Amino acid sequence: MWENLKKTGDMVVGQVGFKSQKAVKKMKVEKKNNDILNRLNKTKVVDDKIDYRLERERRDTRERQKEREQQKILKEKERAEKDAIDREKAAYSYENVFANAEMTTNQSGYESDDFM
Repeated sequence: MWENLKKTGDMVVGQVGFKSQKAVKKMKVEKKNNDILNRLNKTKVVDDKIDYRLERERRDTRERQKEREQQKILKEKERAEKDAIDREKAAYSYENVFANAEMTTNQSGYESDDFM
């Protein structure tokens, strides 16, 4: 019962103590024979020669590669957005409306009064 549990400050987390051993109820539990787990454990292969440093380096290179690809995609998207904004600004600007070669002024010496 929970009234029999004892907990002091010097006990480790999860440690169980009892105030009275007489109040402790003990039960025998039948051990289950799990044939499936036993067969699986017999066929388990343990490889102790794993090079963890090499595996870590491979994983890091794959992650860096993915990060580079994401950065490249992001830069291309930003470049495309910037180009679209520049094209839109050029469409609304008056810089290309008048070509300088076709423009003449009265001061250029071309004074045509032949229309009369």
